[in-house]
Amino acid sequence: MVSHAVCIDREQLNKRLRYIIYPCLALCPCVQLRQCSQPAVLETRRMDFLLRGPDVSEASAGLVKDFLILSSLKTSFLVVSSCQLVAGTRAPSEEELCLQKDTVMSFIDKWERDRVMMISDFEGEMPGHGGELVTAAFLPTIAVDKDNLACLPQVGQQPAALGLLVDLRSSLGVLVLKRVMESKAITKLIWGADADLQSLIFQALPAPLNVQPETVIDIQLAYSEPTRRLGMQRMLESVPANLVRGLPCKEQIDFDNFHSPQYARHASPAESLPCHLYHG
Repeated sequence: MVSHAVCIDREQLNKRLRYIIYPCLALCPCVQLRQCSQPAVLETRRMDFLLRGPDVSEASAGLVKDFLILSSLKTSFLVVSSCQLVAGTRAPSEEELCLQKDTVMSFIDKWERDRVMMISDFEGEMPGHGGELVTAAFLPTIAVDKDNLACLPQVGQQPAALGLLVDLRSSLGVLVLKRVMESKAITKLIWGADADLQSLIFQALPAPLNVQPETVIDIQLAYSEPTRRLGMQRMLESVPANLVRGLPCKEQIDFDNFHSPQYARHASPAESLPCHLYHG
């Protein structure tokens, strides 16, 4: 695993915050399900632009349009799931799922050729050892230079990019996850990578992920002291208000109620011990 602890200039990072950090913030599953209660209605021309590519067939692009959604900040994402992950977006048929796979893999091929910088975000229940990741979000960005990792100057609006909202409870989702996270050609930008990487490497239930992450940059280190990590909420308080305008407030998400049913049961460490150890 290659993990780059890169210190990026805070002033420059603040200027590009809207492109580096908060498309991911708008992708918490709770926010996404509330904000996207209806399928995103995008202009045909915009969808064609987002889905165009040398390796994407017209048939594939046409079918996956039904699975495009908008985040809270109007960023376009393709839902990668075999079931209904987002309210108002139906589950794909078997044919659509195959075309969706081909389309996503074509985009990943292009991302690898272009050596893109990729905003990466994960959500789940208690990420880290013993927790469960449920979704992954990936979004290409031009905010950081891929050659020297320097923040690029702010010049107008970032070109439209298509992100992926990936269901990690599906086999296709895990396949996409491994393809992106294990790629040395794609640099992943994560805010607070420790717990996410632990889950990616060690998560065994409900299905083993067995991901070996490569080329990861922890953006949180750009704001933190060597002995203490700065929380995102505290960091955002120091950012000019115009750069976070429209950013959903984290307090609107009732995490306790969301996780209170405790549908998932994770094995305790003792359950993995040999039986004779229980009986002396």
